[in-house]
Order: sequence, then structure tokens, then C-alpha cells
Amino acid sequence: MFPLAFTSFVNHLLRQQSWARERLAGHAGSRLCLRTWPLLADVNFSITEAGLIEADKDVTLPDLLV
Repeated sequence: MFPLAFTSFVNHLLRQQSWARERLAGHAGSRLCLRTWPLLADVNFSITEAGLIEADKDVTLPDLLV
């Protein structure tokens, strides 16, 4: 549930900012991991070619850990 809500929220913000989408699009295919303390769960995302994010169920090593 959290990844879907977070993804929808971030993409809503990104759709309003074309400059941010353009910068993220340059990192398409990159993976990031959001460590959600105190939930103690890692949530993985990937960047799409459109400069948006999508939930990533693949547990490979992320390019960025936040």
C-alpha cells in the first residue's frame, strides 16, 4: 500500500514540474531504495523514461539508498 500511495504522490508532483521530469528521465532505469524507518521496510523504486517513478519489486542492489 505504501509504495503505491508514495508513487502516486511523487508522480503527481512530477507531472506538474516538467524540468524535474526531464532531469529524472536522464536516469531512466536507475533504481532507488527508500528505507522507511520506523517501519523497517525498504521500498524500491525505478525511474521511467518519462521521468516518473514506479514501484520496483526487484530486490537487486539499488543505485541510491535514501
